[in-house]
Amino acid sequence: MIKNIITQNNGLHDYVGDISVSNPGAMYHSGFDFTPDLLGTFCDFLKPWVPNKENLVVIELGCGSGVMVNCFPKDCIYIGLDANPDAGRCIKDLRDPTKVYIPVNLKEHFQLDPDYKADILVSFDFFEHIHKEDLPTIIKQADNLLCGGGLFFSIIDTIDTTSHLTILPIEQWLQIFALETNWKLISACSAKYNETTDVWQSYVSNIPSFWFKNLDYQMVFIYEKAC
Repeated sequence: MIKNIITQNNGLHDYVGDISVSNPGAMYHSGFDFTPDLLGTFCDFLKPWVPNKENLVVIELGCGSGVMVNCFPKDCIYIGLDANPDAGRCIKDLRDPTKVYIPVNLKEHFQLDPDYKADILVSFDFFEHIHKEDLPTIIKQADNLLCGGGLFFSIIDTIDTTSHLTILPIEQWLQIFALETNWKLISACSAKYNETTDVWQSYVSNIPSFWFKNLDYQMVFIYEKAC
């Protein structure tokens, strides 16, 4: 049963409860979305990594409201994927045929039609909502969605909440990604791991202020898929 009750407080939106896609299975990534005006300068963190190319394809795993569509060029193709059928409201509000939301269970095999491959594949606070035994399947889906030479960005949270099903240190996440893909690691950082990197400092300087309270629990991963 989907609890699609939404509460609003100072621009923040929360679904009341995460709902299992299956039991056991992934969780709907619909909790804690924020509105475009609260993105702050976060988009500046991503801009240096966005290639200047025509027909840029961006795919987001667990897109929630789809607010991250605002961080990418207006002429890009943006596809937001989420198991929650009520997600994607920011994408829908744009009424742009090149910006779409698709409800999909990432645990099950699927193929986009047309078969777009992402130049940039992103997931923000998504993988921690997945049961550990389901991670290999979903990471392989991610690999299939990413084009050769494409970039993968992920922010994973380790804070202990009931909706976070997999809480692992950064070293174990690195092992999982290495086992399931042949991606080249560009950067992995957190407050306690490789914190002197330019990537981490850029992340910290650009995140919205309300994220700082959880900064010690956040990890940033950037990979490139081999051509």
